[in-house]
Amino acid sequence: MGLLETTRLSGPTSDLVNVTAHERPSMWDLYLHHCPKWRPMNHVFFQVANVLFLLSFLAPHTPSGLLWLRVALMLACAFSGMWAWSVECYLDAVLWNSAFILINFVYFSVQFYLMRPIKFHKDIEE
Repeated sequence: MGLLETTRLSGPTSDLVNVTAHERPSMWDLYLHHCPKWRPMNHVFFQVANVLFLLSFLAPHTPSGLLWLRVALMLACAFSGMWAWSVECYLDAVLWNSAFILINFVYFSVQFYLMRPIKFHKDIEE
């Protein structure tokens, strides 16, 4: 789909119009053909990290589901960090993922502590 631009000539013959046609891609060409050559799939660490992110977001809204969420997020960040360290060599991604692992470990520890069974001695129960 082309675009027509009109420009008026300056001077005594100002009634003449110069028309220039520019070939520009249409909106659909930009959406459908913006990646003519796809890059190959990423490393297996990247794929495992994203599968674990998916599984963490499917965690149910229960106390054990919160543990599942935190463990899956820690593993996903670990695999993402391994991918960033061993395949792509991104130090900032390794540091961010390390911080996310630490934060999720703290939340996991608190949730695990809150889920412990509380038992009193028999004398106190009575």
